[in-house]
Amino acid sequence: MLIDRLAHASIVDAVRAAEVPLRVFPHNDMRKLARLLQSAEDANELQVVITESIFSMDGDAAPLAAFAELKRSHPFVLILDEAHASGVYGEHGSGYANEANLTNAAVDVFIVTLSKSVGVAGGAICASRAFCESVVNFGRAYLFSTSIPPASRPPPRRPPSR
Repeated sequence: MLIDRLAHASIVDAVRAAEVPLRVFPHNDMRKLARLLQSAEDANELQVVITESIFSMDGDAAPLAAFAELKRSHPFVLILDEAHASGVYGEHGSGYANEANLTNAAVDVFIVTLSKSVGVAGGAICASRAFCESVVNFGRAYLFSTSIPPASRPPPRRPPSR
């Protein structure tokens, strides 16, 4: 697993809890990331890169176009934390990757929080069905957490009246 040096502490903690090998690349350094991807011990091993779209501490943005370009020569799964971009960037607040028109070109997994711009508790993972089912079935933090309290849940959508 490769992670940007300035990724939020909660992301770092989650990766550490997964007990997988962790390699850190300098903040937004695509050249170093490319070298790390190239130097993987097992060429057939799936590489996973985690970064934020908008970094929580500095407020700068990930070079998403550069990630998309890098994926053309070094295949990897990109997990993008949109916690500080959802609700702010993109059409209808859909995030920085959407604003940069790179939703499908670069990002495999989106992580969003509901506690910032939405103003409720919880979060969401937006990914393939297989990825989401894996989280539901094997993600310890998901399995052993409590659900969102009813007072924090958005009201159900009602069908339009005729």
